[in-house]
Amino acid sequence: MNRRQRRSAFTLVELLVVIAIIGVLVALLLPAVQAAREAARRSQCANNLKQIGIGLHNFHDTHGVLPHGQARTDDKGYGWGTMILPFIEQNNIYDALVAAGEVLDPRGVSNASECNCAEANYAPRTVLKGFICPSDVMPNVAGALGCGKSNYVGCSGNDGGSGDKGGMFVRNRTKAMRLADATDGTSNVIAVGEITGLMFDGKILDGNSVNSGRGFGLWVGNTTDTKHDAETCVRAATTTRTINVASAERQYAFASVHPAGAQFVYLDGSVHFLPETMDVTTWVNMGLRSDGAVVAVP
Repeated sequence: MNRRQRRSAFTLVELLVVIAIIGVLVALLLPAVQAAREAARRSQCANNLKQIGIGLHNFHDTHGVLPHGQARTDDKGYGWGTMILPFIEQNNIYDALVAAGEVLDPRGVSNASECNCAEANYAPRTVLKGFICPSDVMPNVAGALGCGKSNYVGCSGNDGGSGDKGGMFVRNRTKAMRLADATDGTSNVIAVGEITGLMFDGKILDGNSVNSGRGFGLWVGNTTDTKHDAETCVRAATTTRTINVASAERQYAFASVHPAGAQFVYLDGSVHFLPETMDVTTWVNMGLRSDGAVVAVP
């Protein structure tokens, strides 16, 4: 056979070099793919918040006020997420609750029914994608009752307690806010922000939050299970509850799985990503509707 027609195989060294090159290329490509996927998830999350902002404005146009954080004084009421269902194309869920005999009381005029995921024709168990951040890896339902998860809660102001704490959502049925009450300007006041049930190391908040619901957001409200406390509907922007705070306050703080911050919808309907490193004073002022402080959205 002619020597020129003979074909030599790869040597072992050449093969190892090729494998190494492919490995390097894959290592370079994977972070870019992951970043692109996270960007898409973050964009969908921002769109969810945008739709919530529109729903709140449509609710306000209809009722003249924003919904309460939750519509009872005992922290067992249906929350603002339930009240805006007709305004985010979820009329069927809202109508199912009414058909089951639940008194929803959007304006907080009368005594609303207690919220219980095990009752009300099982409507509260419905998983609504519009309330779920696609980046969050926690289960879509919480606890044995199976309440539908929400990654979005209202801002009560600078304190998570009962009553008016300076924000746009009151924890219990004592006062309903109007957009006109935000004298600092609708573009300077947080309406709704992100939460997650995860710690920074990926562990569940207290080892019990999926079953107990504590620290786990729900779109329906605060259920009759006392472990589903008010933080399932509203949370506060405080000096101790900063974004993604790495402390025991985490279960009461705004937080997200997005790197280095969380997303919020303001009263004017605009959505902003706020970094966890932002100035604490600015952070607190953004949660208050009428403190008179001049703030700039980061």
